[in-house]
Amino acid sequence: MRFRMERRAPYALAVQLVSAGAGLALLFVQQFSPLPPPGPCDGAAQIVYDTGRTCHAGLDAMFRALAAPAQPGFVRAVYVRPADGPVHGPWVGAHQATYVWQPGTLAAYAAPQQAQAARRSGGGRLLPYGDVVEITVHLVTKE
Repeated sequence: MRFRMERRAPYALAVQLVSAGAGLALLFVQQFSPLPPPGPCDGAAQIVYDTGRTCHAGLDAMFRALAAPAQPGFVRAVYVRPADGPVHGPWVGAHQATYVWQPGTLAAYAAPQQAQAARRSGGGRLLPYGDVVEITVHLVTKE
């Protein structure tokens, strides 16, 4: 029994390398693409998806929606209204805010000094964005 060795097409390796390079270039460009701006919303937080955006009345509702396994699209950006700003003031990227958590209450602050002052006056824990997401994911998966 003889086995015949098949030869690859002469351009197969080149096509694979070009495809891999194009994929890496796309990932590189997406990494540095600007975040979509926040949209009009009367809530305390909003999640911007590639399919649209959702407004949330409170931070806890926004973090629960963010931690849910089913999402309406790819999360492009998350914005919050800081407690140390005007009620309808400018949006802050959720990852840039500092959070003060007390049982039943979560507040976002644009300035870390304001968050420290709020924690000293009212108690609670000072948390960065990543910790709030982790705690919320844990709470959502326990339900």
